[in-house]
Amino acid sequence: MIRPINRGNIMIRPINRGNIMIRPINRGNIMIRPINRGNIMIRPINRGNIMIRPINRGVDAASGVVNTTDQEVVGVEPQSPCPAGWHQNGHRCFSFYPVWATWSTAESYCSQHGGNLVSVHSPDQQVFVQDLVRRHTDQPVWMGGYDAAQEGMWLWSDGSAVDHFYWEEDEPSNSGQGENCMELHTGAGQGWNDVSCGELRFYVCSMETRGMYSRRLPARFYADFCHQEVLYLDRVITMLQVLIRTVQGPPDIMLFLQTTHQLYQESLKEAQNQTPPHL
Repeated sequence: MIRPINRGNIMIRPINRGNIMIRPINRGNIMIRPINRGNIMIRPINRGNIMIRPINRGVDAASGVVNTTDQEVVGVEPQSPCPAGWHQNGHRCFSFYPVWATWSTAESYCSQHGGNLVSVHSPDQQVFVQDLVRRHTDQPVWMGGYDAAQEGMWLWSDGSAVDHFYWEEDEPSNSGQGENCMELHTGAGQGWNDVSCGELRFYVCSMETRGMYSRRLPARFYADFCHQEVLYLDRVITMLQVLIRTVQGPPDIMLFLQTTHQLYQESLKEAQNQTPPHL
């Protein structure tokens, strides 16, 4: 066992037949462990959620009101229909996030970007989202559908109607009477499935074109948010590097670690390119 003594160091220890857990000692601990046939789960120990959140004293957390008179900036150029890193399909923008999170945390993160977990309103959009996800992962991802308010009454988190259905065969099943959130499968069926909202999944956000930065943001708030995202991604990359250097696991585990590390490096590079200097 490698054990940290002071705050912020990293502890690596085996759990349950060679599984590996990495976690920093301070708040927002992150655990990496195998799940479902050797895949890797990355999540904080604290409440099982991963969230990237801007830290800015000029924001009223209760009301969401930005209390500042700082200079304003626009996140993307007016002629761009979608923010950088998002993909346009018709009048909507879509973005895949390789971060494990519960359904509610993923929805919160999409909301911070001006969107919601992905909703689908046509066969073309279903195919587009499937293709987007398959380019990044073969694992199921969160969508915006839920029926927590009334069993069997499915709604989209963006408030739009569920007007098309692409369920897997014999789904939704509400297995165990607790499957109230929607995921997209990328396997043979490539359809929807209902699952417990507390599971951890990658996710896809969507929004109307130009919805993310259509409002002008105070420059300091925008810069702080971007810097927080960069710090978060760098932290996860560091822990993945420790795993790759120190863990001698099965080939499929090591390949998954390396692939995940590459995805986070690409996300970090993109975030760094979009981050303005501190104001």
